[in-house]
Amino acid sequence: MSSHTPLLPFLARLRSARILVVEDEPFMARDLVQMLERHGAEVVGPFDDLCETLEELSLGERPALAVLDLKAGGRTALRVAEHLAAAAIPFIFVTANEHLTLPEAYAERPRLERSIDIW
Repeated sequence: MSSHTPLLPFLARLRSARILVVEDEPFMARDLVQMLERHGAEVVGPFDDLCETLEELSLGERPALAVLDLKAGGRTALRVAEHLAAAAIPFIFVTANEHLTLPEAYAERPRLERSIDIW
């Protein structure tokens, strides 16, 4: 999957899947949740706080996929990404900054830019 793969074809394979959403922008979170639910996903969240997200995951939540705002609450979601990677839970980064450089371990992870109309 390339770093600019459209989300909708991927979602078709996730009907009824539990998808964790981490997004601190209320309107973006609402739109993302609505889009996922329209495609049959069961949304966990949305979470706007990275500590809350980590707590939910530590309590045993195992989503089929996570959609992470790369900069949630003014902090990067890399700690959440590390937890998901260690648990072999796939995830996608969402960012408004298309030029943001990710650490090498995440450079090939799928990434959606908010400037692209994904709905």
